[in-house]
Amino acid sequence: MAGWLWAGLIGVGVVLFIVRPWAEPDPAAPPPAHPVSEAEALYEEAIGDLETALEAQEAPEGLGAALATEREALDVAIAENRRRAAADPSDEDAQETLLENLQRKLELFHNTLMLLRDMERGDGGGARDRIDALSGREPPDTD
Repeated sequence: MAGWLWAGLIGVGVVLFIVRPWAEPDPAAPPPAHPVSEAEALYEEAIGDLETALEAQEAPEGLGAALATEREALDVAIAENRRRAAADPSDEDAQETLLENLQRKLELFHNTLMLLRDMERGDGGGARDRIDALSGREPPDTD
């Protein structure tokens, strides 16, 4: 369990460093008691920052609808994993799946923001790669 947890924490930390380099630490927030709770809090913070950035963007109607559908599915999965983890704190599968779903949501928001940026710049190749990332397909081999 420790390997995937630390990899996830490092990934979230990198996103937070990139997205919120200007943010001041919150001295009033007590540290979470459990590493999974700490990772979950970091994911939620990063997701919230990306969600705020997405709300400031104007997405094409079809993209906005697809994002909403995928987000709803992830929110249901996250809520179910939270319920399972709360019911049995020793359920490592529920904890791992919770963090995996939070990572997927983070990636969804990040890739959507990057897609909007690529579209704004007129970068068709970059946009196609982002669409592949959002759909779970590998980008085409360009070698």
